[in-house]
Amino acid sequence: MIGRGDFCDMDNNGFSGDGIKVFGNLGEENFAHYFKHKSVETLHISWDGIVVVANLCYDMIQRECQENWLTPMEKAERDFALKNIFQNAVKEHIKWKSWLEQEDTAGKMHSRELFPEKKFDPRS
Repeated sequence: MIGRGDFCDMDNNGFSGDGIKVFGNLGEENFAHYFKHKSVETLHISWDGIVVVANLCYDMIQRECQENWLTPMEKAERDFALKNIFQNAVKEHIKWKSWLEQEDTAGKMHSRELFPEKKFDPRS
């Protein structure tokens, strides 16, 4: 059920910009997760399925990091950090897609066990 909750939070940005400013900068390990949520452009959930459209753009990551997160760094250090952040965000998207597909399959396989009294749409 917690996994299904992540489906519903995908387009909700997942992070509070004000909270980050108050509590401090993101750690490097959090950037991939941050940009995963930020990249979601479309989330559509229906009886026919779940559609997620994400746009992970290096230029967007570079712009936001330079404006908000990596400002005190020298150019070479910042370029190296940006490359790592982008690569980690791509890896996070690949893992995320695989996990979402597994969650969807498991939910369909076990829906009658999870909700024995529920009548399901015949398209399921």
